[in-house]
Amino acid sequence: MDLRMAELSGKELINLKDGQRLGRLGECDLEVEEGTGHVAAVLVPTHPRARTRGDASRIPWSAIRRVGPEVLIVELDLPELPRRGARL
Repeated sequence: MDLRMAELSGKELINLKDGQRLGRLGECDLEVEEGTGHVAAVLVPTHPRARTRGDASRIPWSAIRRVGPEVLIVELDLPELPRRGARL
């Protein structure tokens, strides 16, 4: 699947398994293979304000099932992530 970064920016990640919103690609980090430049994984912060790799769930690019106009559908068993705006 060949995509440009501009085509991914702002898309929402939705888990097919449970319908959970995982975040937007503008809020996530990408793990890129050094030799090829291919995206290896999407790193989703486990807390809305977390910005370090240690506080992220790793979604392998192979788990991406569909890239739509507004969303990326992933199929992965993940623990439930905190909801945006939820009080801790």
